[in-house]
Amino acid sequence: MKTNLTRIVAILFAVVVLYASCKKTANKPGTVQTTDYASLSSTIALNLVTSLNGKYGGTNINDGIKAPSSLSPSHKGLVLYSPVPPCGYTIDTAFSTSSTAADTAKTSKGNFKFIFTCSTNSVNGYIVQDSLVNTETGTTFSNLFMVAQHYTVVALDQTFKLFSVNGSIQTAICEKVLNATVVTSYHNLSGFYTLNNLQANITSGILDITSGVATFNMTQTNLNTAVSPTPASTIYTGKIEFLGNHSAKLTIDPSHVYMVNLLTGTVTAI
Repeated sequence: MKTNLTRIVAILFAVVVLYASCKKTANKPGTVQTTDYASLSSTIALNLVTSLNGKYGGTNINDGIKAPSSLSPSHKGLVLYSPVPPCGYTIDTAFSTSSTAADTAKTSKGNFKFIFTCSTNSVNGYIVQDSLVNTETGTTFSNLFMVAQHYTVVALDQTFKLFSVNGSIQTAICEKVLNATVVTSYHNLSGFYTLNNLQANITSGILDITSGVATFNMTQTNLNTAVSPTPASTIYTGKIEFLGNHSAKLTIDPSHVYMVNLLTGTVTAI
């Protein structure tokens, strides 16, 4: 338990340090920031779903109760290739990849731990602990996405198509606009989600969260040097109530409430 706690703290610390280096002077006072609550609500909701879908690396919850096929165990020797993994089977590894397309350089790196859990000697779910960093850099832009995940998935039926999700996800998105390597503007959104008994259904092959609540605490920081030399930061708190059929009710405290389509990101004010 002590080892796991130490690892989680290290993961979250790494994300915080990387995000801090991205936003730099975001703690300075800046101009008043006008909030587009509809757009922000869409981003907050889709950011969480995208993280669960594994689009930034790591576990794709749509795969059901199995480890990502791109990852391999860290130990040497024989590797078990079985459709039914043993109880407690663990993948603990680090990875780093890079590629270049046209004038854009992409990197992906991180640490990953995946543990199968059991009930009465049968696998019934998994625990995932990871920290992932993705970057895209070109001559006029530099984008970064970070995620630290610590959650538990437990099957609710024998098909492994219905399951619960509990835990937390921490994310940071940083988008910079460059002019001859000088940052002229940036948009950052950093936050922490707490997942409270989400009930998920992947029978159709696409994640549908049918119930449960995710609370969030987000910090949005924007800079436009053409308007002000200092950035403006705002903290938002609230919750996402999942309703099924790829929809959710999202509340940004104290009273900004929207219905969000989790497939398209379309929002409707309530």
